Amino acid sequence: MRKFLSRLGLVFAAGVMLAQPVAACTGVYVGKDLTEDGSVIFGRTEDLEQHHNKTFIVVEAKQNEEGAKLVDEYTKFEYELPAESYKYFAVPDTTPEWGLYYEAGYNEHGVAMDATTTTYTNEEVLAVDPLVENGISESIMTTIVLGQAKTAREGIELLASIVDEKGSAEGNGLIIADQNETWYMEILSGHQYAAMKLPDDMYAVFPNSFFLEGVDVEDTDNVIASADLKATAEEAGTLVEEDGMIRVADSYAAEIDPGSISRYWSGVKTLDPDAEVSMDDTEFPFLHSTDKKITLEDVMNLQRNRLEGTDYIPADNVASATGGEMEETEAEGESEAAEEKTEPSEAEETVAEETEAEGESEVAEEESAAEEETEAEEAAEEETEVEMPENAKYPIGNKNTMEAHIFQIYEDMPAEVPGVMWLAIGSPTVSPYLPFFGNITETIPAYQVESNEYDSESFYWAVDSILTAMLADESNLKDEIREKVLAIEKVAMDQFEEVRQELIKKYGEDPAAAAEWITEQTKKFSQDAFDQIKTIESDYVTE
Repeated sequence: MRKFLSRLGLVFAAGVMLAQPVAACTGVYVGKDLTEDGSVIFGRTEDLEQHHNKTFIVVEAKQNEEGAKLVDEYTKFEYELPAESYKYFAVPDTTPEWGLYYEAGYNEHGVAMDATTTTYTNEEVLAVDPLVENGISESIMTTIVLGQAKTAREGIELLASIVDEKGSAEGNGLIIADQNETWYMEILSGHQYAAMKLPDDMYAVFPNSFFLEGVDVEDTDNVIASADLKATAEEAGTLVEEDGMIRVADSYAAEIDPGSISRYWSGVKTLDPDAEVSMDDTEFPFLHSTDKKITLEDVMNLQRNRLEGTDYIPADNVASATGGEMEETEAEGESEAAEEKTEPSEAEETVAEETEAEGESEVAEEESAAEEETEAEEAAEEETEVEMPENAKYPIGNKNTMEAHIFQIYEDMPAEVPGVMWLAIGSPTVSPYLPFFGNITETIPAYQVESNEYDSESFYWAVDSILTAMLADESNLKDEIREKVLAIEKVAMDQFEEVRQELIKKYGEDPAAAAEWITEQTKKFSQDAFDQIKTIESDYVTE
């Protein structure tokens, strides 16, 4: 097979692509009346940046000492733990000093949580109810809720009580579900929030903005809202009401950005090509109806969408989309030049050796190297700047996706194991979705590598290498690599229903034995998938 890119040149090849906004997560929900198999489907792409490792782990249940606290190292938010924390699985970051970011998972009581899409509040509201620096944030929410909630409603009420008491450090949209209910919550400002039980006959696509429309705060069966939801917006002069209900997004949201508009539009059109939405719209309904039955594959296609079949090109890879490319030798040359530029000269080394204040010299060398590296990066950015075409739009399946997941919840499964989470570690553009039921007890070692630099034993880093190689020549390589990835995915999907039915049967006989059985099944197919991903990596990336 051909070798398309050396690992030495991966980061520099990525340098020909334009920088894009971070926090470009996109959420999706499909009610059970609209799905082909009658399951509830929801999920999200977790987007921040390339080369940002994610792991997939099982957290065991434990007894907590009295007064034990969970502390977010980054925000310094503190939460006193209950006597017992439940077992769950999740998808953590590997930089706890910047936050845990467990993001998504199931716990032992059948509660699923997907958190969060970052959202932005208008300035008028923030002047009245500012965000709280040490309040709760995305980085710690999933850890708290999955460790403590026995139902979806209990999870929403728990978050609401924390925002009431301690405040929120940021705006967020999230979903918490169990076998009976699926709740969507928007945390709107320092102490304001609104959550609603999602209907079975509608679907939604929600990138980084608030989307809740008319909310009846008196309907406590289906709505959980902060006490001052209306009063805060009224004081800010932004309150919009309709038929006695507060229009939440109209009252609280900052202006939606173009990247969110393009992801909203492409997501809605992926699920229903006949939907009447336009890239020029100024209003963005939250819930949509359709006569079309929506499949798991449709939602996977949404999360992988790079504006295929439209008049637009992906703005996160303009150089490749417009025919630009970087040869392997050029990438290697720039990498070597940058390395040489950051190494100290012989004179500098001599000074370092002769200086009595060795510690001060080392600090000076580090600062000099850092300055030179910054200059090299700035020069590289100037040399590789590409003009943004008018038809370039930000896609859902963008290069900054660190993982993507899709939950399915079924009525015929045990309440404690109501469904599955399909996980694509790394970008789903070049990573297969694999199914993980809520009662697994272990994941394979390739999901647990915590290195923040390339590691050959890591599932994430193998996918990251493949993604960067693909982006360097997307027009030629995307479909070729995608075909190989889908072949891996198809094996799991073809066996899924048979495995699901067997799990239901075994769980009815012996829940502990069922957990052991599905864990072994899961480890086998995920290890097989990793082995095949490593083969794909070797086809496109040299050592």
